[in-house]
Amino acid sequence: AYATIRERFGLVLPSILPDDDDGIQGCVTTIRKNFSKLGHVDASLTESYTWEPMGNGGTIAVTLMGAHDVGPIYLVLRTPADEEATPQMTFGSDVFRMVVQGSALTGGVELEMGDGRFQAGGVPWGRVVAGANGLAEVMIIGDRTGATPAATDDTHDWVGRVGELTERLLAELPTLVATV
Repeated sequence: AYATIRERFGLVLPSILPDDDDGIQGCVTTIRKNFSKLGHVDASLTESYTWEPMGNGGTIAVTLMGAHDVGPIYLVLRTPADEEATPQMTFGSDVFRMVVQGSALTGGVELEMGDGRFQAGGVPWGRVVAGANGLAEVMIIGDRTGATPAATDDTHDWVGRVGELTERLLAELPTLVATV
């Protein structure tokens, strides 16, 4: 099967890993819980009070995943009602964003639970404000080399806070060791 796959997909598939390969030891997070036996963190939005504080009265959990140099960054944010969730900004990487609870207002459009959006790198995001019941959302930044956005009017230093937490996690990556 490997030979057939290699023949069909060539250079697009650089290597085929055996079933028992654990992959990259590349998951670090600001959520301070033990990893499960399957290598993930069992956590809930109800625990967001233990997450890192944001300047808008909200909280954030940051997780770096995958390859150490280019892997994605996974953000889970909670923002109190009527507070700015994020400033107007532009990422150098593609980003996915989705409302998990509550609602948000951006550019005159209300986003509710389940509403999501993909944004290409280099395309500006409008300012986002949490709705009347607050906002819980997920953001996935596709490639950490383009993760630091350029922002205009960053009232709560959102960019600085996310950058600070990301740098802290990047410093933890070299401590990860492969397990046998």
